[in-house]
Amino acid sequence: MGRPWLGRFRARSGSLQVVADHPAEPSQPVSTPVTGDAEIAASGTGLALLEGRGLDKSFEGNRVLSSVDFAVLPGEVHAIVGENGAGKSTLIKILGGVYQPDAGQLLVGGTERRLRSPRDALANGIVAIHQELSLAPHLSTEENIFLGHFPMRAFAVDRGEMRRRTLQLLERLSVEVDPGRPVGELSIAQQQMVEIAKALSFDARLLILDEPTAVLDQDRVATLFKVIGRLREQGIGIVYISHHLEEIFQIADRVTVLRDGKRTGTEHVRAVDQDWLVNRMIGRDFPPHAPHARSSGRPAIEVEGLSVPRQFEDVSFSVNEGEIVGLAGLVGAGRSEVAHALMGLTRTSAGRIKVFGREVRIDGPAAASRLGIAYVTEDRKAYGLLPNRPVLENVTVANLKRFFRFPFLRRRKERAFVREMIGLLDIRLGSMSTEIRNLSGGNQQKVLIGRALAVEPKILIFDEPTRGVDIGAKQEIYAFIERLVAQGVAIVLISSEMEEVLRLSDRIIVLRRGRVAATMPREAASEAAIMRAAALA
Repeated sequence: MGRPWLGRFRARSGSLQVVADHPAEPSQPVSTPVTGDAEIAASGTGLALLEGRGLDKSFEGNRVLSSVDFAVLPGEVHAIVGENGAGKSTLIKILGGVYQPDAGQLLVGGTERRLRSPRDALANGIVAIHQELSLAPHLSTEENIFLGHFPMRAFAVDRGEMRRRTLQLLERLSVEVDPGRPVGELSIAQQQMVEIAKALSFDARLLILDEPTAVLDQDRVATLFKVIGRLREQGIGIVYISHHLEEIFQIADRVTVLRDGKRTGTEHVRAVDQDWLVNRMIGRDFPPHAPHARSSGRPAIEVEGLSVPRQFEDVSFSVNEGEIVGLAGLVGAGRSEVAHALMGLTRTSAGRIKVFGREVRIDGPAAASRLGIAYVTEDRKAYGLLPNRPVLENVTVANLKRFFRFPFLRRRKERAFVREMIGLLDIRLGSMSTEIRNLSGGNQQKVLIGRALAVEPKILIFDEPTRGVDIGAKQEIYAFIERLVAQGVAIVLISSEMEEVLRLSDRIIVLRRGRVAATMPREAASEAAIMRAAALA
């Protein structure tokens, strides 16, 4: 909600320069087979592309990795899973040269290395591709792939050679992209392929893919998996990080589970199931969810014939007190755009909105807040968080007047409210002065929910409420949503996860190409029925 906030810059393994500040320094070669991982040692398959032995890492006395062993074989997809805060990000940053371990060894091809920077990792054939891609949108595909190491001839860029090598890389991935087209004009999926091609242009032998499917639809995920399969066949090792456990069983060969900075298991994927993963991730079992009937009250919000040009048209639905109405549909169907209109972020061309029976005009988020409508955005990094500001400010910024008595801000009342939200939502942090960028994804999401509650909402719009959070935080957010509904809050739920929509919603509105395609109660809804309504013309 509100204007986008500028994110911070951070080091990326896909650095645009390849000359290392500190060249990778080998110590004595290790000639024995890898022994840090019992599975590899038992398999007799030889040396790993990359191995970590007994890796430790602490920040300000807080140990985030403890004696972790990890190894990746040539042509292997090795997945890392765990709750937010389990140590996944720290581990992959050590593998990518962003952090150096406090203790333990890193071995590349059986030889100990000190990776002092992402450039060192790059020089050793290790490239990380983060969820936030590091491409220059105004430059062409070929310029992005070779930016920082252009092929040269007679002190000038050899455009012909760059085009030839770009086409070779794209052919290697079986990807059709115009080498001369600006990257900013490509889809997210195509940009991801350009990022992978860029990594291969540095002769990468190991790729670290961090949440690569977070913004992809099912068709694009299938395309990505085909590309990963081709890379596997070429002997490239893949470290694959994802919160979507079903993906692990589709694409990975082995999986390592982290919990509280420790490795709780490494197994071949074919030898385990989802219960095995969940148990080692969270150390406890969640009881199965049993749908229950709710008794809803009067209509809280009614939308009649709402339209926004080129986004959606003639959308009508209502949500009662103590009810969850899910908005389902394919990417681009208009779900988030409806939420933006309800918050006054876009101007409607037709239709009307009633709040508790009274027709209202919502011309911005402030007007929505006054009506008791709050919004939890789908993109917390771009539109939700103030990354370099403390948790306290991130929670209270949406409704400072609640804590203001002219001419002063009542700091004691503000801090009391934030302490209440930390306890209510089980936000795990050092203190409320901790910068929010230092929290895990699940805790950042809880902070956004706490901010929405500062408005004292009667109507709450959740747009992708569990995107990018681990399974434990997801279950906690589900439980909190259920509590809000039990207290009479009306909830609009937008989610791309079919299981989430079916689990939480009392009624489901399916959008297709900006129009309502179907309305179905919980008991009549199924994944097949929703997909038919969402996809069939």
